Amino acid sequence: MDEPKIILPIRNNWIKNLFHFPIFKDDEKTRIAKILIVVLWSMIVLVCGLILTWIATGKSDELGPYTYQANTVIIVMAIALLFLIYRGYVKTVGIIFTVVLWGNITFQAFTSDGIRGSAAIIYMAIMVLASLLIGWRASIGFAILSIGFIWILAYAEMIGSTIFQIDSPYEVALETTGIFIFTAILLTLTTTGLINALKRAMKSERSLKETNLSLHNNIKELANREEALRESEKKYRRIYDNIIDVYYEANIDGMILEVSPSIEKYSKYKREELIGKSLYDLYTNPEERNKLIEALINDGKVDEYEFNLTDKDDTQRICSINAMLIKDKNGNPTKIVGIMRDITNRIKAEKEKMELEEKLLRSKKMESLGLLAGGVAHDLNNVLSGIVSYPELILVDLPEDSKLRNPIETMRESGYRAAAIVQDLLTVARGVATLKEVLNLNDLIGDYLNSPELNELKQFHQTITVKTNLDTDLFNISGSHVHIRKVVMNLVSNASEAIEGSGNVTISTINRYIDRPLRGYDDVNLGEYVVLSVSDDGSGISSDDLER
Repeated sequence: MDEPKIILPIRNNWIKNLFHFPIFKDDEKTRIAKILIVVLWSMIVLVCGLILTWIATGKSDELGPYTYQANTVIIVMAIALLFLIYRGYVKTVGIIFTVVLWGNITFQAFTSDGIRGSAAIIYMAIMVLASLLIGWRASIGFAILSIGFIWILAYAEMIGSTIFQIDSPYEVALETTGIFIFTAILLTLTTTGLINALKRAMKSERSLKETNLSLHNNIKELANREEALRESEKKYRRIYDNIIDVYYEANIDGMILEVSPSIEKYSKYKREELIGKSLYDLYTNPEERNKLIEALINDGKVDEYEFNLTDKDDTQRICSINAMLIKDKNGNPTKIVGIMRDITNRIKAEKEKMELEEKLLRSKKMESLGLLAGGVAHDLNNVLSGIVSYPELILVDLPEDSKLRNPIETMRESGYRAAAIVQDLLTVARGVATLKEVLNLNDLIGDYLNSPELNELKQFHQTITVKTNLDTDLFNISGSHVHIRKVVMNLVSNASEAIEGSGNVTISTINRYIDRPLRGYDDVNLGEYVVLSVSDDGSGISSDDLER
């Protein structure tokens, strides 16, 4: 029994369905349904045409008594079977149609046509139809059944049981049987071959449809993948074109194969200018380049490697690089892939930060020292007030020839020198000299060259010669004569001690216009300045001592 309700498409109005071929999931079922529909509609049209012709020609009386009834049954049966086909009972309809058609022909043969009628030919057609609709086994069954009824019909004519009589019915039956068997075999073989060929064709068609569907799905999937690939490419292209760092690829010889557009921001080179250019030509220091290559070969990658890069305008930049060596399946290096970042501003900021921290540290040290010096100076001033004041009062009343005058004057001078030391401490505490005056450095240096301090220094360093290189048009300055004189004296003393053996110490002065900040000073006003320098032939100050 066929499964109903699998017609595609499903139509609500079954009358309209009669004018459309149904489509089932099973292609063989669809093929049989089309054959049945064509045959049934052909039978309906043919039978109706015969009935109308018989009525119009007035020959209905010449037909058998059951002709109209039989043909009416055929029409009703055909319509009913069409209805069943569209309900999905295709195989059932094929069996019913073949059996009813065979029974109708057999009935007409017994009632009207006889053995010489069209029954044998129609039996052959039924056999072919059974092969198409039901299968070759059913076709053989109907062939055997048809031959049996031919002989039954011949026997009935022989004994006079039929309404018509013919001569030699057995000979006719034998002749008909021979022709039927030969034709049946030929038609069966032909039909079976055609059916098998049709099945193979339908199988090939299904395979082709499946292949076509699979190909269509593959094409669709490929199109989806291509679209996803294009979107991914657009996404990474946007990232590649807008990254801040520089991505690059170079072969093992250093020739640049690919570089991101961000290189223009760092090096002033356009991307097109660098493609094909040697990456090694951009390194400022060959030693840094060689160390990078050595690290890549040994470790296969480098992380946060710092080097100096020369721009298109010969400006040097400090860069950090992360790179790795790409190898083929045999382990041979093929190219270098890396990310480069300009850290010039970061290094500069870190350096400025360190300098600011050093300045802050020095400032705090000077602040602490100044607080200490201020406290000590205050206490010493209280002590020295009596040491300086009382010798002055004693000398007023002391005779000129008194033996105590020289000791008391020495006490007074010592008090003055101690007071000067206190002033130095106050200068350290306050950061500025307590007393400033207009003076000329050349005159101050001249006084020092004739001072007892320099003569005393020369006694300790007899191989040292003090020279001068003074600007004759030197500007006057505002400052503390005492403190600047001590500066010159200390510089010359330190320079003399730094010379091993004989040598020269040179004191120089020159006018200079300052238009930029000086190292160690946060704020320097623009204008004319006097430069004092003391140089020597010694080995210089060590880096550790220079920081102090």
